[in-house]
Amino acid sequence: MTRRTGTAFALALAACGAAQQTPNAAAEAFVQATQRGDTAALLPLLDGPARARLTAAAARASDQVGGRRTIAPSALLRVVDVDPTFQLTRVEQLEADEATAKVRVHGAAAERAFDLDLLYEEGAWRVHVPLPAAPALSD
Repeated sequence: MTRRTGTAFALALAACGAAQQTPNAAAEAFVQATQRGDTAALLPLLDGPARARLTAAAARASDQVGGRRTIAPSALLRVVDVDPTFQLTRVEQLEADEATAKVRVHGAAAERAFDLDLLYEEGAWRVHVPLPAAPALSD
């Protein structure tokens, strides 16, 4: 896996709104939505803290425009540096318990693989996105 591809998938803070019942299904939906650049499909695939942070940021952005329009949390997501030649071939579950899982996503080229951590929240598997520290808010 290239650093560029792995970073893109990791940062791309349920496809078609369906709950993902297995870690593999969630990972596959995440990869497919990322490749399409479909931020609306990506949002429900993210873990709770990532969704909460995006929701709060969207509310602040909406307030910044004086309420003239509502900014959707998915509008704050950007999919960048996704390798357009990546072809998903399989998803391998490396480890799992009732609350967490790690899967490896394999591409057509042997060197194209990356790992995703997932959490089981609210009845569905979601991709864990490590978050940087929240920015300080100024008054």
